[in-house]
Amino acid sequence: MPVWATHQDSILIATIVYSSHFTSFQESTTCKICPYNWHLYEKKCYWISREKLTWNQAMKNCTAKLSQMVVIQDQREVAFLQNIIKANKMLWIGLQRTSPERKWMWVDGSPYDNELSGSAETNACGKLNGNQIISDACINIANWICEKKALFLYGTQPQH
Repeated sequence: MPVWATHQDSILIATIVYSSHFTSFQESTTCKICPYNWHLYEKKCYWISREKLTWNQAMKNCTAKLSQMVVIQDQREVAFLQNIIKANKMLWIGLQRTSPERKWMWVDGSPYDNELSGSAETNACGKLNGNQIISDACINIANWICEKKALFLYGTQPQH
């Protein structure tokens, strides 16, 4: 459900998801909020670029948004991303290796242990292509995905 708030002639739209937990004494409500133009999935917010940049430029753009390039956790997350992309695009994700001998690493420091198809040998970065992760030269340009943690708001309401 969109929530509208005005601030100095600008409009802020936030997506809020409510989840309620009931006790015998009170109702507890949790709201998850993402910034305008970001998409909520579970505990994260995702932003899809409209322009194309190199992987390093995209990484800096995500950092400027107080976020990071997406670190994919599972196939359900990939399915969600494909649903919001709604186009056959290849997008930079937060996966990189700097030489053929080095392992693939996510931007959060965790390893990626699978092999990737693609032509890039050195200075390779990961792209989401449909439901697959492929490698490409980091100097190529593409759209990208940023992620950040959703803002959680907690509240309680007395039962009537």
